[in-house]
Amino acid sequence: MSVAPGLLDRQQMPLYDRVIIAVAVATTNPIQFFTVPIGSGTGVNGSKQIWDTNMTQASRLESPRSFIVRALRVYFEGDIAVLDLLNFFKNYIVVLIVGEKTYQQAPLWFHPAGGGALINGNLSTARLASTINESAVSNGMPDPRAINVLDVPLAVKIDQNENFRVEFQGNSFTTQAAGGTVFGTGAGIRVVLDGELTRQVQ
Repeated sequence: MSVAPGLLDRQQMPLYDRVIIAVAVATTNPIQFFTVPIGSGTGVNGSKQIWDTNMTQASRLESPRSFIVRALRVYFEGDIAVLDLLNFFKNYIVVLIVGEKTYQQAPLWFHPAGGGALINGNLSTARLASTINESAVSNGMPDPRAINVLDVPLAVKIDQNENFRVEFQGNSFTTQAAGGTVFGTGAGIRVVLDGELTRQVQ
């Protein structure tokens, strides 16, 4: 693959990462994102793949890439138990850390996903049998306008070779167990850094 030395390409393209927490398992403190690249850790099918993350290195972009963060978005996969989602909201804040400086520190619900499916109604026989009528849940509306956008002068720059990560910081809790009328699925969580990627021209 040939590249054009000294020339850089700018694209609106997100950075994303997924953490999976199993059923009836205690969450950690902190929960870290962007620290485990493709080929390592745990993804939906073994180690992380491109559908889990687009990080190729741990906690940093490959040179000469850099990134300008315009929004931080938190997406919970829609089959999460309502009680688990509420426990995340009650127990964790979110912070973006670049170098060792903290940005965007706020309650988790302050960073809506702005995407994903909107599903109403029961999703399984376990829910149909439950005394609590639940449906798929999400962090905010699935609308790209429903995100917390950073004003351009306040956008956060991640320089090439600079360490960064997103953390959920707070109190650990145990996700709901499956069985009977309890809809325990664990939690699949994606954090998306929405913004502008700068990379070498090919």
